[in-house]
Amino acid sequence: MTSTTAARTGSGSEGGARFLSGYGTRLAASYVGLIVLAGVLVGLFLYYGEKDVFVDFLVDDLARTARVAGSGVNSGQSPETLAALAREVSRLTGARVTLIARDGRVLADSEADPSSMENHADRPEVRTALRGRTGVSIRRSATLGSEMLYVAVMTGDGLVTRLSLDMAFVSTALARFRSITLVPFLTVCLLAVVLALRSAGRITGPLREMSEVAREMARGNLQVRAPVDGPREAAELGASLNHLASALQARMAEVDTARRHLETLVTGLPSGVLEVSRDYTITGANPAAERILGFRLEDVRDRHYSTLFRSYPLTQALGAALERGESSRLEVETGRGPDSAVHISISPLRDASERLLGAVLVFEDLGPTRRDARVRRELVANVSHELKTPVASIKALSETLAAGAMDEPETAARFLAHIARESDRLERLVKDLLELAKLESCEARLERAPVGLNSLVSRVAERFRPAMEQKGVTLVIHLPEVELTVSGDEHYLERALGNLLDNAVKFTPSGGRVTVDLAGPPAVGKDPGGRPWAEISVTDTGPGLGPEAVPWVFERFYRADADRSREAGGTGLGLAIVKHVVQAHGGTVGVRSGGPGTGCCFWMRLPLD
Repeated sequence: MTSTTAARTGSGSEGGARFLSGYGTRLAASYVGLIVLAGVLVGLFLYYGEKDVFVDFLVDDLARTARVAGSGVNSGQSPETLAALAREVSRLTGARVTLIARDGRVLADSEADPSSMENHADRPEVRTALRGRTGVSIRRSATLGSEMLYVAVMTGDGLVTRLSLDMAFVSTALARFRSITLVPFLTVCLLAVVLALRSAGRITGPLREMSEVAREMARGNLQVRAPVDGPREAAELGASLNHLASALQARMAEVDTARRHLETLVTGLPSGVLEVSRDYTITGANPAAERILGFRLEDVRDRHYSTLFRSYPLTQALGAALERGESSRLEVETGRGPDSAVHISISPLRDASERLLGAVLVFEDLGPTRRDARVRRELVANVSHELKTPVASIKALSETLAAGAMDEPETAARFLAHIARESDRLERLVKDLLELAKLESCEARLERAPVGLNSLVSRVAERFRPAMEQKGVTLVIHLPEVELTVSGDEHYLERALGNLLDNAVKFTPSGGRVTVDLAGPPAVGKDPGGRPWAEISVTDTGPGLGPEAVPWVFERFYRADADRSREAGGTGLGLAIVKHVVQAHGGTVGVRSGGPGTGCCFWMRLPLD
C-alpha cells in the first residue's frame, strides 16, 4: 500500500515538475518579450505625444468613474441628495462633478450653486453624452475661469454625469511623469502580472468548465460534455469525464427503458395493483385497480387506504407487511354489491438496502366469478322449476294411462292431448334456452342485410291477426309513410317482434286491443353515435305491470304473474330473447306501464342506416 502511494506521488511530482518547467519557460519567454516591447513603447511614449496619451487615459478613467458615480442616480432624488453625492464623488476623485438633466438643467454641482449656473444643453460634451457616447471637451470654464477637461456620460435614468479636471493638474502630472523613470518598469511589471493571470486563466478555464459540467451531471443533465482542448492533463481529464457521462447516459437509458416496460406491464395488467406507503397512504395504482374498485387515483392519492377498504383482516395483513415485511393472501369484501369481493396478495416493498418502503397489493376481482356462479345456480334452479311441472304432469298422466285409463277412450284422448301440450311446452323451453344461450355467448351469427321495417312489422303483425280475432282482440297497425330501413338479420328481428306480439296476445283479454306502432325521426331521438333511431312498440290493454316489475321484466324466467304466464303457455324466456336480439343489433329495449290494470307498451329501438 505504501509503495503504491509513493509511486503515485513520485509520478505525480515528476509530471508536475515537467508541467511547471514547460509552463515556466513559456512564461519567462513571455516576460522577456513583454519587457522588450514595453521598453520600446515607453521610449516612444516619452518621445511622442505623451500629453495626448495621458489625456486619453485620463478621459477613460474619468468616464468609468462617471459611470460608476451615476449608476445610482435618478431624477427622483432630492437636490440635497444629488448635491451630497456630487461632493462625495468629488472628494474621492479630486474632479469637479456636475449632474445635468436631459434638458440641460444643472441638478447638482460639487463646486457651485446649480441655480446660478446656466443651461448646459449646448455644451459639446453634454450633447455627445445625450447621444449615448462619451462626451469629451477641453475649454475654458465660464464658472471657474480656467481651462478644463470635461468628460460626460449618460447614466441612471437619462441623466448626464460630467467630471472635469483643471488642465493645470494635467500639466503638473505630465511633469512628474517625465521625472519619474520607474513608471515604465512598473508598467512592464503590471503587464507581466496581466500576462501571468492570462496564462493561469488558460489552465483554470477548462477546469472551471469541467466543474460546471460535473454540477450539470449531478443535476441530471447527462447531455453536457467537458472541453478536451487546452493542456494535455486538462484534456485527458475532460475526456475521462465525457466517458463517464456517456456511460451514465447509457445506463440511465437502460433504466428508463426498464421502467417504461414495467409501467406498460403494470398498466396493461387485468389485475389491480395498489401501492401503499409506510404510513398506510395510497401512493399509486394502475387502471385495473381504478376499474375494479371504482375510484380515480387523483382523488385518493396520499389518503389512507381505508378510503377504499374497511376490513380488519386486511388491516392486520397490511400491518404485518409494513411492520415486519410479511407477505399474505386473503379475500376481502369491497361492499360495492352482493358479489363484490377481491382476492388480495400483499407483498412488502423494499429498497436496495432491504429497508421497508411500503407494500404492494395485487388483487383479482372475484365479482364476475361470483356473479357467474350465482347466475348458473339461478339458471339451474329456474330450469329445474320450469321442467318440474310439465315433467310431473306427463309422469302423472302416463302412470294414470298405464293404470287402466287407456281402456277409456275419451279419458285416454284427453290425457294424451295434455301430454302433447306439455311436450310442446318442453320443446319450446329447450329451443328458447338454446337460442338464448347462443345470443348471450355471441355464438349466434347475424346475417346482416338491409331490412325494411315497414314490411317486416306489417308481415309479422298480420301473422298474429287470426289468433287475436279468435280471442276477440283488435289489432291496430300504424306505419309511417316513409320506408324505414335498418341493417340486421331479418329472421332474428322477426323473432323479437313475434315474441312481443305473442306476449301481448297472451295477456290481452277478450275485447281488448293490441296496437303496433313504427316510428322514426324526428319523433324518435338518436343513438349515442348520432344515428337516428327507429322504434317499434307493441301496446296492449292487458293487466299491466307494477313499478317493482319493470326493471326485471326482460330477465330470464321472470314472471310478474307466474300462474297466468304458465296458463298461457309461456316459457319465461321470450322477452329475454327480445332483449338480446335487439342488443346484438346495437339497439335498446324497454317497457312503459302506468301500473296494474293499465296495460303495457313494450318497445325496441334500432339504429337506422
